[in-house]
Amino acid sequence: MIRHLCVAGLLLTTIGSTSNLRGQTGQAMAAMPSASPTKPPIAWDTVSIHKHDPNDTNMRWGSTPDGIGANGVTLRTLISQAYGFSALELRDDELIGLPGWAKDDRYDVAAKVSSDDVPAWEKIDHMSMEETIQHLLSHEPTPDMLMMRSLLEERFGLKVHYETRTEPVYELVVDKGGPKLKPAADPKHGNMNWNTGVMKGDGIPMPFLAMLLSMPLQRSVVDHTGLGGHFDFELHFLPDNTPPSTDNNDPDLFTAVREQLGLRLKSSRGPVMVVVVDSLHEPSGN
Repeated sequence: MIRHLCVAGLLLTTIGSTSNLRGQTGQAMAAMPSASPTKPPIAWDTVSIHKHDPNDTNMRWGSTPDGIGANGVTLRTLISQAYGFSALELRDDELIGLPGWAKDDRYDVAAKVSSDDVPAWEKIDHMSMEETIQHLLSHEPTPDMLMMRSLLEERFGLKVHYETRTEPVYELVVDKGGPKLKPAADPKHGNMNWNTGVMKGDGIPMPFLAMLLSMPLQRSVVDHTGLGGHFDFELHFLPDNTPPSTDNNDPDLFTAVREQLGLRLKSSRGPVMVVVVDSLHEPSGN
């Protein structure tokens, strides 16, 4: 169930088998999670961490039959996997107290479970969409999050806590003309594809759509639509960094959300859950 953000568009390895959500349908946020150490369901048998070749700018992340393999990842990425209740990497305003080296230095990480634990790992890695939604909507860490937390604590001495801070947000609300989303043809099996300026989802609940919109906006989006259930949609918009000479006639994201989804993004201020780093050091030896 490894969550992964790929630079070439958005590749969510959770989608198709699971979804990751931030917040909760309606007005209230989910309960504040605990960052206290919790025993992971499986212990790592071997963990190898090395500095990444600085001449290689690629980043790769994925699960293996007996664990995880990552190349060129920053500590920010690893902390996001362990403590972020989202498919996206934690932004600067969501991850407080991270030193500069942890944002810039990149690592190759290989973590494996024992041969006896491979069947249990396979179940964790293929957690269902519905089960993962329940975990993350309630801010309950998934089993793989707990395993990543144990790796970070043991090898990086990482200790964090959660806080709620009042920050600028966007509220996702229903526009005056009403929603234009289609009820999902298959609500139990979500699928999400995101290329530059195109977002297409099947079986997507509103909190997940709000979370996805926070990526191009670089600000937390809170679902205030009041719309329950799952939806199919397709959104075409002009990214902010598109050159002025482009022939693309798609509208900006705010207009696209209103015209194509029947929703609206409204500037506001509200509670945002942040991860605060209490202690951290460079990785211990292998």
